[in-house]
Amino acid sequence: MKKRVLLWFLFFNLIFVNEFNSFRHIYRLFTYVYRYYYYYYYYYYYYLFVLNELVCLLVWK
Repeated sequence: MKKRVLLWFLFFNLIFVNEFNSFRHIYRLFTYVYRYYYYYYYYYYYYLFVLNELVCLLVWK
């Protein structure tokens, strides 16, 4: 995952060569990547928890 982020970073650095503009784009990209991974893992574990609860309810009924 870290390698992928680094590659994205380099890729966008090459595209947006303008000094301030490039920084803004890179910053935005990292916020999106961070948000995506954060919500992905958050919901993943949340659904695991809900599934576990449902299984327990069905088994111990």
